Amino acid sequence: MPHSLTALNHLDRGGFVAAIGEVFEETPAIAAAVWHQRPFNTLATVHDALVAELHRLSLSA
Repeated sequence: MPHSLTALNHLDRGGFVAAIGEVFEETPAIAAAVWHQRPFNTLATVHDALVAELHRLSLSA
C-alpha cells in the first residue's frame, strides 16, 4: 500500500522499515538507518538519504 510523504514522516521506526525497507535494494537496514532523519521535506530527500546510506555501507564493506 502506498504511503504519502506525511504518512512516512509519522511512522514509527518499525512502520517506516516495513513500508520501504524491501523497496530500496531489498535491504531493510538501509531504511532503518535513515528513519531518524525524518521529517523529510520531499520524496527526493527520502531517496537521497537512502542512496547516501547505501553508499556509506558500500564504502565500509
